[in-house]
Amino acid sequence: MSTTAQNKAKSLLNYITGSSGGWPTNTNVAIVAGLDYFIEESTDNIYFNEMNTACGMYGSYASQSAFMDQVSDYANEKGCTTAYIYGQDDVRKKNPSTIQQPLISESFARHGIAVNFEYGDDTGRTYFSQRGNTDHLDKFHLWMQSPWFSDDNLLEIVSGSFNKNSFRTILGSSPVSSSLVPLFNPASFGSNNPYHPDYLVRSPGQHAAGPGGEFGLEFHKYNSGTDAYQNAADSGSFLIEKFIIGSGSIVNNEGYASQHKLEVIMTPDRNIIARDKDFFVNDSAPKYKADGDRWYGKNTIMLSTVSGSLIKMYDGSTKQVQDVAAGDIVKSYLPAGMPDEFSAQDWIDYSTTSLDGSTMSGSVVVRTFESEAFGYMLVNGSIKIPYSDQAMHKGIQYFTKIGDTWSWKKPDEGLSIGNYFLNSSEEEVEITSLAEVSESVKQYSLDVEDIDTYFQSDIVVHNLPPK
Repeated sequence: MSTTAQNKAKSLLNYITGSSGGWPTNTNVAIVAGLDYFIEESTDNIYFNEMNTACGMYGSYASQSAFMDQVSDYANEKGCTTAYIYGQDDVRKKNPSTIQQPLISESFARHGIAVNFEYGDDTGRTYFSQRGNTDHLDKFHLWMQSPWFSDDNLLEIVSGSFNKNSFRTILGSSPVSSSLVPLFNPASFGSNNPYHPDYLVRSPGQHAAGPGGEFGLEFHKYNSGTDAYQNAADSGSFLIEKFIIGSGSIVNNEGYASQHKLEVIMTPDRNIIARDKDFFVNDSAPKYKADGDRWYGKNTIMLSTVSGSLIKMYDGSTKQVQDVAAGDIVKSYLPAGMPDEFSAQDWIDYSTTSLDGSTMSGSVVVRTFESEAFGYMLVNGSIKIPYSDQAMHKGIQYFTKIGDTWSWKKPDEGLSIGNYFLNSSEEEVEITSLAEVSESVKQYSLDVEDIDTYFQSDIVVHNLPPK
């Protein structure tokens, strides 16, 4: 946690809400937002690189409840008796998820506040009919969805979350402009850092995306003898920022993408820092790996397996996932023609209509990851799959047959009755039932090599997500 980052964030958020023209009068309203930041390795300077709205809640039941309790405590402080929660429900996410709705209602119920959930992208939401009306001072309006369709100053307040250039303009004009990530300048560039890229290229209007596509930013070492930088600059459409080397991001002569996130509750009275957490820590962060001048984030581990689920070992035995350790050899499956992965783009688009020539083998566990998480999907009454419907990145990928085609699918893409998984006997396992489970449990993932797959609950899963 960084007190300096929190103080700077409050200064920035106060500037944003003040310069936007202010909040609607006679209205109890709040917006859930996030600020991503780095603490620079060599200087301890704080740099804000992104603002987000439509932020999902993650972690254990206890941590999500603690976050929401701060929101409901504020609503109670304002004398509210009814709360409206405005959420997003589209192809990208359902935020808040169905699993989270009871948790949110329970938090407000501590104060006798009734909760209504509304999803939609228009001014038909209750907020628009009640704002500014003194007859509704007992109502509280929480935006977990980004109010991008608002016809008032809420849109201006969250404008920095839509476009990175807009965020840079706002931050650069604020009292904490020193926390603006510098643009990359090849004329004054100098670096001997062998563990990280020198600059990153991204599309300003996309979330964590760049010319490499939806799966990540483009990272580069600067090389004046190649056209990579100049081509991006000449396009005029990409944002080219200096890469900030985060504190603690070099471990055992390897570079990691360490980052921090402030979860905030923006209100007309004050901006509440709800949580200050490591977004990536070195046991789960992507390692940076170079391929010529291009750098990739590798080995981000995301959750695949709920505690108690069985992992198939190479010798035919099974272990509960929490008992699997580095050095163990798990059973792996290599679909015919699937490329080995250097980055997610190498395998994420793989598909096949024939499994002829596929092989079983063994892979060594090189790293394990665990985290307390709330909610999972129960498939066929026995297969437990981590599921975060409130997130854009839904987690690890499962080998799934839809129609006649096998491919790697995230849970939100492949979990449908009538689709199929593949088991360790190379038999198709039809999905016949799905149920959401609102339970806080330990969830795990394994990083395995050389074949990047293993069997959890006797179905094939890829060990790395598209990140």
